[in-house]
Amino acid sequence: MPNKNTALKRIIVSVIVAPKTLSNLSEVFFWVIENQDELVELSGKLSNLIVSILEEGGSIHKVIRRIGQSLIWFSSSGKKVLGNLEDLRASPDFSQSLSIVALGFTGISASMLVAQFLAQAQRLNAIQKELRKIQIKIDNLQESKLKAALDYLRQAEAAQGSRRVEYFWEAIRRARDVGHFYSALALDASIHEQNPVLLQFYARKYFLALFVEISGLINNNELADARVRIDSEEHTLKHLAHLIYDLTLRDRLDEYLAPELVSSAPLTQLEEVYSQAALLGCLEDGHNFDIRLFIDRNRMVIFNSNPVSRLKPGYIRFKRTAKDYLTIAQTTFEEINRILSWRETVSKFIDNNINAIELRQRVEHEKRKLSENPSDYMIYGF
Repeated sequence: MPNKNTALKRIIVSVIVAPKTLSNLSEVFFWVIENQDELVELSGKLSNLIVSILEEGGSIHKVIRRIGQSLIWFSSSGKKVLGNLEDLRASPDFSQSLSIVALGFTGISASMLVAQFLAQAQRLNAIQKELRKIQIKIDNLQESKLKAALDYLRQAEAAQGSRRVEYFWEAIRRARDVGHFYSALALDASIHEQNPVLLQFYARKYFLALFVEISGLINNNELADARVRIDSEEHTLKHLAHLIYDLTLRDRLDEYLAPELVSSAPLTQLEEVYSQAALLGCLEDGHNFDIRLFIDRNRMVIFNSNPVSRLKPGYIRFKRTAKDYLTIAQTTFEEINRILSWRETVSKFIDNNINAIELRQRVEHEKRKLSENPSDYMIYGF
């Protein structure tokens, strides 16, 4: 007669992972009857096991569970280890009906699979929650760095001498780290998930950090470094412009030209935002955009398409989305073009040997004169 531990393990494995042998609970009893000679010594323990299964309405997976390579019996008196599946891998009696794959997946009943899936889903949800907590902590840390950079920038404006230079460098260092962090998030599709609102959220933090860094360099008269930083960020800036264009404007101009959107997307705004996109290299036609020329070329397409009329119930949402997308595109392009325009200003300073610190002092002097004599409007020309 086989060892009773081995026999018991075979019974349990058959119940759990060999549905070809035992497809339902009734077959367990037939199997027991057919193998009663081997189960004389096990009858007490086996009957307790079957009673436990019956108490759970026949839900075997609630009584016997696989944890790793171990089979655990969850009885009213506590948990009991029934055996290790590793011991059965080489068993000749099971070699044809069981395999490592069957023990892990295909041999498990549907209810068992569902239970395991739910357990894994709970674990994944818990992990996701922890990851979100970590992400929030990281974001808060970067936010604090950005705030510190802005604070140093403000303190530098009010300071003098070496302290002023020191504050500017503190602002530059912090802003540079934050800028790299947020630019990476803005470029990562798995982060912004092709959502233009979320993409702009991270992009604007990156823009602000870059503004602080370049402002600090210019105020410290590090003009060559400022120009190098703008050059080094040009690719990232234009890449972001392309992403925004693809998500908000590409292949949608005929929709924006629908008569129903006249208040949300006037021609002047459309021409401005597409012109900015053209300046950033987002349009295939080059750096020029003329909305009148576009309309002339595409009159038949525009005339034959009426997307708003087709939407009907979704008209309000369509109109709001169109307005939001245009605003996102326009404001993002403006910020990118503003950063890139600093390069021209810095280049003129360098070419004309203009000291940025002296220039700032002259501007402050003229502003004080204006406050003392409001009739002197030439300051705006300066």
